[in-house]
Amino acid sequence: MSKKAFPYYAIKLDKLRTMKVTFMALMLFEEVRGFSPLAPSFFQRITATDLVTLLWASLRHEDKDLTLDAVAEMINPKNYPEILLKVAEAWEALKPEEATGEAPLQKSRPA
Repeated sequence: MSKKAFPYYAIKLDKLRTMKVTFMALMLFEEVRGFSPLAPSFFQRITATDLVTLLWASLRHEDKDLTLDAVAEMINPKNYPEILLKVAEAWEALKPEEATGEAPLQKSRPA
């Protein structure tokens, strides 16, 4: 999947919902948690609060009234593994692609 667009990810919670990981979602996460989830080791040390906040931020595009508490109630031991995988997949799409080794584009000078 191309990392250039903001893809949608269907996820079954209290009902079928759609995550959309955008920079607005990233800003919402950072506002609540005080740090960015884009660090390479983030998903190796993710907390329950981080997971709920990531999910909440990526669902807000379809429901502006959704709360962190409501999202926390949608996660349980049975669906937790699937949710963690879906959230990680969606948020990985925001990470920059690795460098290809190509030289950066040169700005052309006016003649």
